[in-house]
Amino acid sequence: MKIDTKEVLDLDALVKVGRSQEIDHEKNGKLIREITANIKRTMRKNNLISLSAPGIGYNKRIFCIDFSDKEIKSFINPVITNATGMQLVREQCSSIPGKEYVIPRNTVIDVIYETPTGQIKTKRLKDVVAFVFQHEIDHLNNVTLDIIGLEVDEDFDSATQEEREEIIDMYLDSLDLRQKYLEETINSDKELKIVSDRLKFIEALARGDIEFEKQDE
Repeated sequence: MKIDTKEVLDLDALVKVGRSQEIDHEKNGKLIREITANIKRTMRKNNLISLSAPGIGYNKRIFCIDFSDKEIKSFINPVITNATGMQLVREQCSSIPGKEYVIPRNTVIDVIYETPTGQIKTKRLKDVVAFVFQHEIDHLNNVTLDIIGLEVDEDFDSATQEEREEIIDMYLDSLDLRQKYLEETINSDKELKIVSDRLKFIEALARGDIEFEKQDE
């Protein structure tokens, strides 16, 4: 199996991708209910484990996951506030039928999100559920497996363990290059830098790393 360097280092694709938008529950409660109902209907019809709003034509930060208790839960404006552990996972996606990819995922994540009724909740997710959550977060950022994953084909499956490790090392090195390129692009673009700093602030606030100081009257 050979890695196409141009394909692996498709850095421009990562910079140009669009990000779905947060949605205000107070102003758009009806729309949130409409989106979540349509997502769940589509999931049941197509026997899907998870699905995000962009997958059915809504550019909003909403997705649903079907848990093992057969309850489909909705996540509005989800944010990963902390992530630990790392594991290479083989994933497929309904948006890229017939293909499978290897991708690094955190094994434990802490998340904060809103429910369809506007409640703010936090949760710790592990292993498979954590992988699914990260997969859908990628979709909300318009990042798909074919952009950030390593495609698995017959040559990969038939390769020796040593050959697989070599291929995966090359892939992980390419991810490091992508991250460095994205950071340089963000830091050199004033608007992107502002958005990035805001997101980091919101995540730090959600984790409790930052507290508002009480102003003297």
